[in-house]
Amino acid sequence: MNVNSVLIRYILCAKEHSKKIKKAMRRFIIMMIMLLPLAVSAQSLINSSSPVIEQGNDVYEFIKVDEFGHALVKYSKYDESGVLIQEGYYSNGKPAGTWNMYDSTGKVISTMKYDVQGRRAQLSTESKDREMVVWYSDNRPSKVTTRIKLQE
Repeated sequence: MNVNSVLIRYILCAKEHSKKIKKAMRRFIIMMIMLLPLAVSAQSLINSSSPVIEQGNDVYEFIKVDEFGHALVKYSKYDESGVLIQEGYYSNGKPAGTWNMYDSTGKVISTMKYDVQGRRAQLSTESKDREMVVWYSDNRPSKVTTRIKLQE
């Protein structure tokens, strides 16, 4: 193999690589052009004086951006009469921490805990006569325990 053949091979590989980069850049630019209207419309949903978005019975409240650049948003859901029935937080668009569901009197009837990746970790729910806990593994139920409450 002489120097000229190595040089020609290098030039051909560089041209092929350059074509791939140009193609990837074209795709990226087209994708950004397609996403631009979504970004503009999302900005119009947020009132600049209040970081709250209301959509029907759902309320999203911007809380902060954490040190990793993830937005923390509080979610609240109300029934038709305005009573809070569910609340929790989203981090980076995924459920985070503890989410509560309430009955019509405001009592917590169910609690779902999420891990740091936004996957279900534990569901606790109770009724008049029993309490149930469901543990999750890989976002699927892995263990269920039920405890019957004794009547007083």
